[in-house]
Amino acid sequence: MAGMSQLCLPSEQPAEQGRARGMTSLERHWLALRLQEADRVPVAPSFLTRTVRKLGAKQHAYHNDPQVLADAQIAHCEAYDFDGLYISSDNVIMYEALGGRIIFPDDHSYPFWTDPLISAGADLAKLGVPDPLVAGRMPVIIEATRIAARELGDRRFILTNIDSGPFSLACTLMGMEAALAFLVEEPAEMQEILAFCSEVAIAYGRAVAGCGCHGVQFGESSAVTIGRERYHRLAWPYDRYVVEELKKTGVAVFLHVCGDSSSIIDLMAATGADCLEIDSQVSIAWAKEQTAGRTALKGNVNTVSFLTRSVSEFLGECEQVITQAKPGGGFILCGGCEVPAATNDEIVMAFRRAADLYGRYR
Repeated sequence: MAGMSQLCLPSEQPAEQGRARGMTSLERHWLALRLQEADRVPVAPSFLTRTVRKLGAKQHAYHNDPQVLADAQIAHCEAYDFDGLYISSDNVIMYEALGGRIIFPDDHSYPFWTDPLISAGADLAKLGVPDPLVAGRMPVIIEATRIAARELGDRRFILTNIDSGPFSLACTLMGMEAALAFLVEEPAEMQEILAFCSEVAIAYGRAVAGCGCHGVQFGESSAVTIGRERYHRLAWPYDRYVVEELKKTGVAVFLHVCGDSSSIIDLMAATGADCLEIDSQVSIAWAKEQTAGRTALKGNVNTVSFLTRSVSEFLGECEQVITQAKPGGGFILCGGCEVPAATNDEIVMAFRRAADLYGRYR
């Protein structure tokens, strides 16, 4: 397992030595995660459906066959020479592993969940923390991670997405509206649910971390809907707990929040996550100031720009993000969220080129 305790770039080796001999993508990532400068800013956008289309596969196969998933992501990453690989599927893997029924509308669609599994803390008695090696499609992500590690070795940074953080998982298990109401009306009981959801995320994350990835990501985008005070008091302690436990495996932990996370950016950093993935609604320069010395940042080119900008306009937007975020290191270039599937090749290649044009350190 290539974890924080087994880095390809030992902490005592100066970054200048790596720059002199030519850094690998993996080394760039680890330096960024250590809040140091590499030879250039690493670039690792998150792609899902676009990789499937490029491979010529069907969505259903991608979400159910670890070889198809790994092949799609590896081929796409290698074709455009990105520094990081993203092993990810959909947002209902934990729900399904806990006994939820999912539906694929057709072979070319994402799956979606059907009915809530719980309505109160008492319902947890009928659930149990699933075994990630056999539950639902968790084994798909685990095996895809293992394939990617075997194929790429230590050439590129492998980041595996384990789906949802505790509060976002609770919102899926209960239904969003019901979960938000329950949080207000029964906060103590909601904490029981969040504690259970934390154990699910930890079990899944540990299983993934043992398969050779370098980083584990979880998303907590639902957190922005409950306000800073409730997030800090009720949900944040469980995000911090998940981060702490997953960091014990030796991998880097990434926390992803879609939308405007400005009100909780300091709390996100206080979870201890190695890297925060932030959306374009947040000023990257401001986020850098707020989190300085505590965590790396990954982001945050507007995903709409991938579809609406000319190449020159898009490069200008990338330059602005890189210029604001790269000083002192600790930055990974990415979109604010998943890059749209319809993004054309010229824009994807420009995204990679932007790191060379504007992301050099020395």
